[in-house]
Amino acid sequence: MPGLGLKRGLGQNTVIAPYATILAAQFNPREAVQNLMRLRAIGALGRHGFYDAVDFTPQRVPEGTDHAVVQNYMAHHSGMSIAAVADAIFEGRLRDRFHSDPVIESAELLLQEKAPRDIPAATVRTEADERAKDETETESPDSRIILDPIKALRATNVMSNGRYSVMVTATGSGYSRFGELAVTRWQPDPSVDRLGSYIFLRDAATGDWWSATAEPKRAENERVQTLFADDKASFTKSVGSLRSEVECIVISEGNGEGRRITLYNDGATDRHIEVTSFAELVLGNEASDNAHPAFSKMFVETEIAANNGAIFATRRKRDKNEPDLTMVHFVTDPSGPSRDAEAETDRRAFIGRGRTIADAVAFDPGFRLAGNQGFTLDPVAALRRQVRVPANKKISLTFWTVVGANRGELDEAIGRLDHQESFARQAMLAWTRSQVQTRHLGLSLTDAANVQKLARYLIYPDPFLRLPAESIASGLGRQSSLWPTSISGDFPIFLVRIGDVADLEIVAQALRFQEYMRARGMMIDFVVVNEQASSYVQDLQRAVETLCENSRLRGRELGPRQHIFAVRRDLMDEPTYKTLLSVARVALHTRNGTIFDQLERAETAALQARDALQQGEGVPTRQPSPSLPEPTPASREGTDIAADGAGLSLWNGFGGFDGDGRHYVTRLTGRRTTPQPWINVISNASFGFHVSAEARASPGAAIAATTS
Repeated sequence: MPGLGLKRGLGQNTVIAPYATILAAQFNPREAVQNLMRLRAIGALGRHGFYDAVDFTPQRVPEGTDHAVVQNYMAHHSGMSIAAVADAIFEGRLRDRFHSDPVIESAELLLQEKAPRDIPAATVRTEADERAKDETETESPDSRIILDPIKALRATNVMSNGRYSVMVTATGSGYSRFGELAVTRWQPDPSVDRLGSYIFLRDAATGDWWSATAEPKRAENERVQTLFADDKASFTKSVGSLRSEVECIVISEGNGEGRRITLYNDGATDRHIEVTSFAELVLGNEASDNAHPAFSKMFVETEIAANNGAIFATRRKRDKNEPDLTMVHFVTDPSGPSRDAEAETDRRAFIGRGRTIADAVAFDPGFRLAGNQGFTLDPVAALRRQVRVPANKKISLTFWTVVGANRGELDEAIGRLDHQESFARQAMLAWTRSQVQTRHLGLSLTDAANVQKLARYLIYPDPFLRLPAESIASGLGRQSSLWPTSISGDFPIFLVRIGDVADLEIVAQALRFQEYMRARGMMIDFVVVNEQASSYVQDLQRAVETLCENSRLRGRELGPRQHIFAVRRDLMDEPTYKTLLSVARVALHTRNGTIFDQLERAETAALQARDALQQGEGVPTRQPSPSLPEPTPASREGTDIAADGAGLSLWNGFGGFDGDGRHYVTRLTGRRTTPQPWINVISNASFGFHVSAEARASPGAAIAATTS
């Protein structure tokens, strides 16, 4: 009876509990047995009896099926079932024993009282009564399920507590920011998206390893699923009999994030698993780091705690006006202090020369994290714990990342968060904050989920919500072309064009969406272009400016710069107008319908384009993830085989001169690398690139044996 529940929206759920059927056996035994047989046929019967529930709610079940079995057991439900079966078989013997108790027997007369005749009965409408058959998606479409994130359209989720923000993609990549400062390194790479905070798993018995998310390291025959909610992101991956779930939240009592990984061992034997976290550190301005990352890395100092349970990092200030920022990365292990704890803060020592994060040396057999600290010149935060996952059991660890102004704030945060129940508390506070924030902005959870979809197009540029490529190529001008409109061009632009006063509600809706994204830490410029013909009345312009000014006043707590602009087409010159439309990552027109309608059409077009491309290449439109992303650069067996220096002069084991001596050739085999990085710079007056001896920076060349 969902109307009796304290939680809202219970009437929208369709959940079948097998133990409820067993309890009904005393009234309808034949029907109860038939229903139990149906539940068994759909997989509700497990090793220890019937599972707790079967979920038929359409918004939560995977694609291609109408149900999902909740594979857990509750002792009191099992006890109720055993008692109900015994009572039905022995014809009420358990009920008779209950009523033989003197305390119960003294109150049996109350069961014989009749209901009064003269009291009018009032019908109370519950949520279950109010639910229409075709309205099952009204309350619960706030969560998004992405099956096989590698093949699905790109999806992102942005979470924030107003100060600290986290963005994660469906594949597990993303960034962490504190205000306008980047905590971890990330760039919106549309092809190889392997920057972010990751958790890796390695089987100590077999040596196999993979990431707990879809990227950056895949496993053979893996099954991956991502669930995005407004307050949390969950990543589920199954490899063989080991299933992992990573839950990512932003903490409310402080500035930081928590990532809890739960390992489920569905096999019959215990598993020993190494759990390793990894993130590249910035702790500074993102634009400066992108402009010169090697220089930016020089000023980050790291420190590893004595028990290898925490990593502290701080950035040396180059200017006294720079904000103080210190970070700690630590792990909460319910099993207590571990003797197998390891830590590393040097990226080169973790990944290795000539390798990538998908082929890191840290996961080679017998390799242990060395614990390098200090000014490592390429700082990372990596913690490792080895845990035992018993057969048919689960175990959880939580990796925390917290920032503060000084070491005292971090020590206080560790004391507050480093216990087993802290993640559940922070998750509850994050959910509450999400509910309050969406109501404050006048958005439903459905709207919030759609705004999250819109945010993806602002984070990763996509052709389906921008101008056509030929229009961008012909209209794109210099960044300074935007300055007459007071738009800097430093931030992603969300542009809405309007030409009719009847479409003002779409502009008002877009302003609420912009406020939601700013509250989630996204710095974007919202631009309204008034394309109404010039007149003396200017009723549309006044209405747009009123909406924008109200939104600016409402968003003052988000910072002094509101990033809201209302411009007139008739006051802009042609280069400014074309450049503005060309650089906008999302460019919509109100005459094409609501924002969500245009977003839905863009996703449909993207799906059609993807399916057409796959069919053109002879790839089925729906297929499981490939077992392995790419072959390794070289086999492990070829590690110590020296290259042949035939035909080269002054051969030194790695390279030599060719021909007239004007060309130096490097020959590498297996995993051999030059003693120090060997870089060749190639450029002309307007374009250039560099390539290493391992061909790591050469587009389209993942493996090279000879580089000259």
